[in-house]
Amino acid sequence: MEIQVIKEMLMKPGTKFTVEGVLEIGGSATGKIQVFKTNGDNETQAIGVDEILSMAQMNVTKFGPTCVTLYSYDMLKTKTTGKIKYEDVTILDK
Repeated sequence: MEIQVIKEMLMKPGTKFTVEGVLEIGGSATGKIQVFKTNGDNETQAIGVDEILSMAQMNVTKFGPTCVTLYSYDMLKTKTTGKIKYEDVTILDK
């Protein structure tokens, strides 16, 4: 699948996908795009682990030309950033 197609699919809420090489032992994780409404009409996108009762997620900073940039804060207000390359993504449902 082309990078541009993967990018467009990732920008749609509810898209399920896997990312290769994200687990420490070289496995893959299944993620899902979520959209949250904030004050008024503002929307915030997040990528979360697609498991029941999982709270693991990161907010989307932007969908760039080669990767999606993410960030989150922990309880001590420490910011963590990360990137997911489109070439490492496999879309599960179309």
